[in-house]
This record gives sequence, C-alpha cells and structure tokens, in this order.
Amino acid sequence: MSKYLAGSLIIVAFIIGVAFGYYLTPEYANLKSVSSHDGLGKADKYIDLRFINGMIAHHKAALYMLDQVKAKSNRKELQDLADFIIALDTQGISDLYAMKKEKYGDEREINKYGKMNLGPADDKFDLRFLNAMIVHHEEAISVSKDLMAKSHYSKSIETADAAIKLLSDNLITLKEWRLNWYNVK
Repeated sequence: MSKYLAGSLIIVAFIIGVAFGYYLTPEYANLKSVSSHDGLGKADKYIDLRFINGMIAHHKAALYMLDQVKAKSNRKELQDLADFIIALDTQGISDLYAMKKEKYGDEREINKYGKMNLGPADDKFDLRFLNAMIVHHEEAISVSKDLMAKSHYSKSIETADAAIKLLSDNLITLKEWRLNWYNVK
C-alpha cells in the first residue's frame, strides 16, 4: 500500500470517527467553553448545561485565585473576603453538580478552568487580585444575564439571578478597595 493511500485512509477514518461520535452524542458538539466573548451560544436544550459547566469552572478559577490571596495577602479585608467566597463557591460547586445531575444525568467533573497566577507577594499583589476578580465577576454577570435571556429552567434562572445580585454588590466593594488602596478607578 502506498504512503498516500495509507495516509488518506487514516484521515478518512478519523473524519468518520469524529462524525460518528457526534452522531451518537450530539451534546458534545454543544458543550463548548463558555466565555464572555461569545456568551452561552444559542438557546437550545444544552444552554443550561453550558451555563452550569461554565459556572463550575468559574468557581474553580476563583478558588485558585483565592488560595493565592490566603497565602500572599496581608490585608484582613481580602483574607475575610477569601474565606467568605471559598465557603460560598465550594457550596456552589456542589449545588451546580447536583443541578447538572438532576437535569441532564451528567456526573462528569469539570477540571478545565482558567488558573490565573497572580504573581509574587509584593506591594502590587492585592491590586493584581482586585483587577483579576473584578474582571472575573464582570464575566460571570455577563454570562448570567445571557442565561436569563435564553433559558426556561427555573433553577438555572434563579442561580443566575442570585449570582448577578451577589457579584454586583461585591463588585462595588472591590472597586472601592481598589480606588482607596491604589487610587485606581
């Protein structure tokens, strides 16, 4: 068999395999990563699954940053905030997994999420954290609003609404701290 024929057969087999995989499990085609750039995508039967998976990843990314705050920040305000959000997001992750299992029968773990390294424990560490957490909250608010406009699943809508309220309030505090501590708007 020639190299070209063998290579062509491998490529054709790969394409058929991928197509067959999507045919058997079409939901995988709809499980793209959620980001503020493209929102949750179209309002289909997987909108809530994308939201739930995205929020689990969002919470895990926050926990990653908060572990750094616990290790590197000396500000009591940030230590207290970290304790509060760690408890809240840890419970939130459990609740989201339960929602995912209830609605979709999906028990898969979400292990892919952004891990932002906030750098050394220097005089700008807290500013880097505030900047990162402000953007982090704004992205979650945007995705939550997108979900509320597209979903009909009451638990997802309630979760998104609660997230918008909590994160909006928290954003005010984060921005005030950034202004007071670093004179940055």
